[in-house]
Amino acid sequence: MLLILLNWLKQRKALNLSLVFIYGILLIFLHDYFVGISYNTMINLSLPVYNKVVLAVSICGGVAVLVSLLCMLYKTNENRSRKLFFLLISSLLVALHYKFMFEMNIEVVHVLEFTLLAVLLFPLFGRFGAAVIFTLPFIFVNEWYQYVVLYPTYIHYYEFNDIVIDLLGCGMAMIILWIAGAKPEKPVPIAIGIIFLTAINILFVVLVSTCFFSFYPGDKCENTFLVLNQLPNPHLFWQTHVYGAIYHVMKPVEGMLAINIVCTFFILTDYFALKFR
Repeated sequence: MLLILLNWLKQRKALNLSLVFIYGILLIFLHDYFVGISYNTMINLSLPVYNKVVLAVSICGGVAVLVSLLCMLYKTNENRSRKLFFLLISSLLVALHYKFMFEMNIEVVHVLEFTLLAVLLFPLFGRFGAAVIFTLPFIFVNEWYQYVVLYPTYIHYYEFNDIVIDLLGCGMAMIILWIAGAKPEKPVPIAIGIIFLTAINILFVVLVSTCFFSFYPGDKCENTFLVLNQLPNPHLFWQTHVYGAIYHVMKPVEGMLAINIVCTFFILTDYFALKFR
């Protein structure tokens, strides 16, 4: 049913593009509403109980999805080993991120948050990697909006952690589509994702080199628009959250490197899907 809907959208580009922007904007501006629901639930249950409930639901849901996808893979011979490789590596990366980079377990919703956006982008580009990479403008704005507008006294750094888990969720969505039978067929070159990702990297370098972005408060200039990390001890590998969690916070260069690695990983799905049909 989903593949039929995506093929339908492929023939209606204006509608497809409209849905992309509507959903992307809703993600940004409804964030605070859903955070409020999560916060009230946490207060009612207590943080330890809330974390345990979210962990249990995450494990059960993740195992159910993984088993379903493995069953689907068992029924097909097309690219089975390659699909399995990308599925398992992506699942491992999500699990590691969950273990070492979450402030609270509820952040697992990032795995789902932008997946629909990536799914909506797929008919426009016909490329798994491009569908993941072109979610980045929405993800970047979403993180800026939280950092600067919504929670300036609570969030003390631009959350590259969240960007990476968003991308992993989008990539998982593409792998699910691939396993379900979706194929990169449109005459759009694989390089479109690489070109856009390269442009993002160049823009980041320019913004940092002109001091429009600064890594830390000590690097700030008169024209600085955004300080990316304002933690008291930003160079510590392990940070302690106000709610007690001990986790790793990606520093700006580390975060950009991780973004490039994750995006490149999912670009490879297009290569294998096209080469080994």
